[in-house]
Amino acid sequence: GSLRRAASGLSMNAKQWYQRRVHGGSLIFDHGCDTKDQYGSNDCTLNWGETYHVAFQGSIGEDITAGAMFNIEAKVLFKTVNINCAFCGKNCTFTIESKDISIKMPDCPIKAGSEPQTLVNFTLPANDPLPIKVKAEGSGTGTLADGSVLVTGSFEAEVSKLALE
Repeated sequence: GSLRRAASGLSMNAKQWYQRRVHGGSLIFDHGCDTKDQYGSNDCTLNWGETYHVAFQGSIGEDITAGAMFNIEAKVLFKTVNINCAFCGKNCTFTIESKDISIKMPDCPIKAGSEPQTLVNFTLPANDPLPIKVKAEGSGTGTLADGSVLVTGSFEAEVSKLALE
């Protein structure tokens, strides 16, 4: 086994991403992940209080402009959480377990092309907001301003206490 420092963390895996107008795309965390596959970073352990940068690597066939949206539906504990946000130009604000979260999204437009693009930067809270093990799973869809589907996908995540393995 491996040695990990004892800490609280968030572990996550992308289960699948179906790209429509995105070719060969993957979501990559700048650190904290042990493996990567065609969908992006996997076996991630995100530590409380650390800042992460998530980039898209792949080819976007057209600009993502104001009006492009994404929706994520996740089951967290015994509740369904719906997150509906703009891909760019506005903060993404939502609530999970009475905690308000706001993430600055990139400026519009997100230009078409194949250069890696940072989608979001975020910092986890300094301390674990839930002292219990929590699993979440969900799915999401991203649409362009005209309503056509850009990408769909699913994920699973777990918040737990990490220890020596």
